Amino acid sequence: MVPGLTPPRVAQITEAPRRYGWHATLKAPFALAEGRSRASLIAAVDRFAADALPIVLGPLEMADLHGFHALVLPPAARAVVGAFAQQVVEAFDPWRAPLDEAERARRGAVRLDARGQALLERWGYPLTEERFTFHMTLTRALSAGERAAIAPALQAFFQTAVATPAVLDALVVFEEPAPGADFRVIHRAVMG
Repeated sequence: MVPGLTPPRVAQITEAPRRYGWHATLKAPFALAEGRSRASLIAAVDRFAADALPIVLGPLEMADLHGFHALVLPPAARAVVGAFAQQVVEAFDPWRAPLDEAERARRGAVRLDARGQALLERWGYPLTEERFTFHMTLTRALSAGERAAIAPALQAFFQTAVATPAVLDALVVFEEPAPGADFRVIHRAVMG
């Protein structure tokens, strides 16, 4: 229960992010490349996670991020986590199928600047490398007025949670069983 917001309102503003589950994306969703299997991806995630040490993120902060509310990293943790995220992107790129035209369009290729287009072509997603922002989405895209109206309720609700330093201690593989279906966890690999 979020004080100041009715349960139907919370359900409405969180419908889109709830489809993906509570997470922070390090590598954007992708289809498996030809010749790659779920089992080989999971084995690779296990090996990668075993060699990676947990990362103390520090207390997360609530932010207005491109029109939606999200929890983001404190400035001191951004470079370390960004570098780790890029290692994840590169390590698992061999499992990613090339983008088809429909996926390029869905990822906004026509609206990207030259750098975004280059990142999309190289990694299958434009928000990698220096454009990566660690975030945990709280709401769908909202108007400026909606964001301002609900920000105090979200801030109060997450105040205790964000005061405790968060730790990145596992890599999780999600699956979208069918287009538009809710994502589900298929594997969790503890780091270290």
